Amino acid sequence: MSSTLFVDAIEPNLSSGVHIAGHVIQTESFISDNYIDITSVNTFVDVGISCAFTPRFSNSKLQLVFSGAGLMKNAGATGGACAIRLKRSGAVVWSEDWYGYTDLTNAWVPMNYSFHFIDTPNTTSLVTYTVELARTSGGNIRISQLANATGGAARATLMEIAQ
Repeated sequence: MSSTLFVDAIEPNLSSGVHIAGHVIQTESFISDNYIDITSVNTFVDVGISCAFTPRFSNSKLQLVFSGAGLMKNAGATGGACAIRLKRSGAVVWSEDWYGYTDLTNAWVPMNYSFHFIDTPNTTSLVTYTVELARTSGGNIRISQLANATGGAARATLMEIAQ
């Protein structure tokens, strides 16, 4: 004797609290093509992405995958450098001096910046992640501006990982 089960759709009961550790529970994508010109030294500027996310479980890990593009201009023989940082609901959770160059032609140099970050916010309330850049030496930085002047975009994907 055999049986056949026909199903048109299976919907999870998200209110049950059942989840499998290591699996993605929810995901959101964010994009910004804001044009930002950073001229001040050591002043962090928001690159235009605000990732607002409400975790379903307080013990979940959140993985943020971020990438962006821009231009950096040399202002002298020492080259230039910048720093990047990530804020969660206004508090810095990660920061790094990460990009430098030694182009001596006073030309605009393409720059790409990206990172992956794992966070445990320990909440089921809304959290907002913002990415900031600062020029630490050298000339100006232009965010979301590529060398061919067609523009670029900053992109982020935020994933909640069950524990």
